[in-house]
Amino acid sequence: MVEETAEYPAALARSTLPGAGAWQNHRILRRLIDSVAWVTWREVAIDDLNATATGPVLLVANHFGGVSDAIVLMSVLPRRPRVLADDQIWKVPVIRSVMNGIGAIPVHRGNRGSTDNTDMFASAQEALARGEMVLIFPEGITREEPSIGKVRSGAARIAVGAREAGVKGVRIVPAGIHYEDKAAFRSAVFVREGEPIDVDAEVAKAAGGLGGSPEVVDTGGTVGDGEERSVEEHGEERRSVERLTSLIEERLRASAPDYDDWREARALQTASEAFLRSLEPQRPVPVGLRDRLASWLAAREPQELTDCADRYFSALDHTGATDAWASQGRKLISLTRVLMAIIWVLLLPYAALGAVAWAVPALITWLVSKIRMAPAVMATVLPLVALILFGVTTGFWLRTGWSRNRFAGIVTVALVLPVGFAAFVVVVERGLLWLRWSQNRVMTIGGRGRRLGDLRSEMVSMVADEVLAGLDIEADRGTSRTTGGFT
Repeated sequence: MVEETAEYPAALARSTLPGAGAWQNHRILRRLIDSVAWVTWREVAIDDLNATATGPVLLVANHFGGVSDAIVLMSVLPRRPRVLADDQIWKVPVIRSVMNGIGAIPVHRGNRGSTDNTDMFASAQEALARGEMVLIFPEGITREEPSIGKVRSGAARIAVGAREAGVKGVRIVPAGIHYEDKAAFRSAVFVREGEPIDVDAEVAKAAGGLGGSPEVVDTGGTVGDGEERSVEEHGEERRSVERLTSLIEERLRASAPDYDDWREARALQTASEAFLRSLEPQRPVPVGLRDRLASWLAAREPQELTDCADRYFSALDHTGATDAWASQGRKLISLTRVLMAIIWVLLLPYAALGAVAWAVPALITWLVSKIRMAPAVMATVLPLVALILFGVTTGFWLRTGWSRNRFAGIVTVALVLPVGFAAFVVVVERGLLWLRWSQNRVMTIGGRGRRLGDLRSEMVSMVADEVLAGLDIEADRGTSRTTGGFT
C-alpha cells in the first residue's frame, strides 16, 4: 500500500490537476520515442485516446510485441505513462539508467527469485495519487498467439490499493494494439481505446453484497505492522479485485485482437480488407478499420466465411498477388497512378540525398527484420536496432555538419536529414509497390487473375451478408450500436 508521509497528502491534492506527466516536461523522451516510431513503422494510427488525457489512469494493454508495445503506446499517448516492466531489464547498467530516466517501475517475477513487489505497488499507487498514468500489460508475458491470455490480478490490485489509500477518480482504460505485422520493418500499427472502467463505481458494486457484523483479524503485517482489518474488509477487497480483473479481461478482449488462431486472424483480416476496399476502391484501407471489422467478424464465428477467406488468402500467397491487385490491378493506367508517378519522379533528387544519409542503417535494419526468430522477439529487437543504427548515423552527420560549418552546419543537417529520409522512404516503398504490381500482372496471366477475382467476389459478398445480418440484429434490439462499433 502507499506509505503515509508528509508529502503524500500533497500528492493527493495534485491528483485533480490536469497535465500530470505532461510531455512538455519530458520533451527529450518524447522526441526520442517519436523518432523511433517514425523510423520503425510506416504508420501508427489511433482510434481515440481521450480517456487517458488527464487524471489518475491505469492503462492496460495487450502484450503482443514486447518492447514495441510500450514504444507504440508512448508515441500516441497524450502524456507520459509510468511503464511497469520486467525487473530483469534493470540488470543491464546502461538500460537501467534509461528505464529510471523514463520513470519505469520494475516488477519482480515469482519464477526468478524475489517475489516482493511491495515497492512496485507503492510506486504505481503513488503515481496515480499524483494524477499520472500508469501502463501495465496485465497478461504478464509477451504472447505469440493472436488472442488475449489470462489476465492477472496485478492491475486490479493496484487500482483497489490506490483507492484504499485515498485516491479518487481512478479509471482503468483498456488499449488494444493491432499490428499489421509485428515482426516487419515499416509495417503499420493501430491503437484502439476500449471502454474505460470507473474504479470507484465498480468497487461500490462489489461491496454491495457484503453485510453483517465484521470479525476483526490480524493481517500478519501484510497491510501494515500492527494494523488490524476485518474479514468484511478483506472480503470486499477480494471481491473488488476479482470484479475488476474480470472487467479488464472482458474489455481488453473487446479492444484488442482476439482470434482463435493465426489462420482465423489472417483469413478475417484479409476478408475485412477486401470488403472495405470494395466500398472505396481508390483509397488505402486503414489497418485500424480493417482490424475493427475483423474482430467483429471473429466474435460472430462465421465458419463458412473464414474457410472462404482462408482459400482466398492462400491463393494470394500462392500467386504472390495482393488484394489491391485483385480488386483493380488489371487496369493498366489510372489517374492515381499517373499522379503518383509524377510525384515519385519529383522526389528522386531528395531521395538520392536521403539514400546517402540513411541507406546503410535502413538496409541493416531491414536485413535484421529478415532474421528467423519468434515474431514477438523480433518486435523487441527491431526498434532497438533502429534506435541504435539511426541514432549513431544521426550523430555522425551532426558531427560532420559541425566540423564543416559549426552551428550553421548543424542546423543544415537537422533540416535536411528528416526531409531526405521521408523522400527516401516514399521513393523506395512506392517503387517496391510498383515492382510487386508488375509481378502480379505476370503471375495472374492465363485466367488465374479472373479466378482470383471470382473468389474475392464470393468472399466480399459473404462479409456483406454478415454485416447486414448484424445490422438487422441491432435493429431488432432497438439499439444504434452499429455492428459492434467498427464503422
